[in-house]
Amino acid sequence: MAVLLDSDNNSDSESNPLPDFSCVFDVASSKSSDRHGCLQNSREKAINLTKRKRNMVVDHERTTAKMDRKLQREADRREKRLRKDKEKASQKTEREARAEVKPGERQKQMTVMLGEDLSELLLEELGRGLVEYDIQLETARHLTSGTVRWKRAVHTRSVDQTAQILLNKEYSLEGHVLICLTAKEFVSLLLGDRELRMGRTADKSLIQFVEHLIRESYPECQLTVAVSGMEAYYRSIKTKHNRQFKQQVRDGITTGTHSQPQSVSKTDVQEGLVNVQLQTGCVVRLVEKSSHLVELIVHFTRAIADKPYKKTSLFSFHPDQATSSKKKTDQKTEASVAWQHMVMQFTNVSSQVAAAIVTEYPTPSSLYKAYQSCTNVKEAELLLQNITVRRGVGVTASSRRVGPIFSRRLHSFLTDTDGQTTLS
Repeated sequence: MAVLLDSDNNSDSESNPLPDFSCVFDVASSKSSDRHGCLQNSREKAINLTKRKRNMVVDHERTTAKMDRKLQREADRREKRLRKDKEKASQKTEREARAEVKPGERQKQMTVMLGEDLSELLLEELGRGLVEYDIQLETARHLTSGTVRWKRAVHTRSVDQTAQILLNKEYSLEGHVLICLTAKEFVSLLLGDRELRMGRTADKSLIQFVEHLIRESYPECQLTVAVSGMEAYYRSIKTKHNRQFKQQVRDGITTGTHSQPQSVSKTDVQEGLVNVQLQTGCVVRLVEKSSHLVELIVHFTRAIADKPYKKTSLFSFHPDQATSSKKKTDQKTEASVAWQHMVMQFTNVSSQVAAAIVTEYPTPSSLYKAYQSCTNVKEAELLLQNITVRRGVGVTASSRRVGPIFSRRLHSFLTDTDGQTTLS
């Protein structure tokens, strides 16, 4: 029975076998491993992505820093180039400014302004005279009749932020005025002065004319009057007198019955020139022809152009004029040269006499101290009289003394405090 049961069980087991779960476990394990692999891949991908992002950020920062350095270098180069360009532009402006004030270039900044009446008379001829010196010429309608004035172009240079040179040109009016008169106008004014000196009345006179111009038209200006045609006036007066005399002789009329036309002589003219200069400070220049007037205007223009740059000196014995050498000398030598030329300014004082005094007393202060060390005035006056002056060499050599006369004169010149003493 037991055996039968066992056989039955065996048959049931053979007919209904148990399910096999090994494949399920394999699938689950494979899915779990796949999920783990996916997670691992995702993690790796995230890590790689983070690394790439980090690398990209680093690369970007490096690239940005590199570009910044490059841009900074370019900016530094541009700034350095701009600074050099500015320095070159500044040097160029200085060279141009120095070139403008060189002799021969100064008159190029000048412009001559003529009144309308003078423009009609002298424009062409004066233009030919001024073109040689590159001087500008223009007609100024605001000027009174017969007036010549000058203006100077003043250039102001500056360098902007882009190293470009900016040139600003302005004009400054010069304080010189030239009034041109004809001989007829000038004689009429001189006759007015003569009438006033004789106690009579006159509509106009030369002094009143000049004073009115200085006071009303050109205050604070240096006025000069140019008179043209005086020689022709003298000839015409002489011709009229001769014709009148001949006519009187033909008519048998005694001399003096006919009234003589009013005229002025050369002496009257010279007296008038002196009077107007003493009373008004105005200088009158006499010219004969229009060509001479043109030369005078050209001369005035060049002198006015050079005036601000001239080296002013109160003495004609300035050391720079004593020699043309450009070698530098020490101060002692320069002072001795100036002192020697100063002594030579006295009348009849030769270079030998001056050299002898300078050898004994190299400077004016040394001579002045010697004067102060004298016991009395007479000794000081005769201090220089026995200084030996040597002239010539060899067999022609000779010597003499300075003498008491010049010794007294030089003493008075250096020690006198009155200011009214005459050096005779």
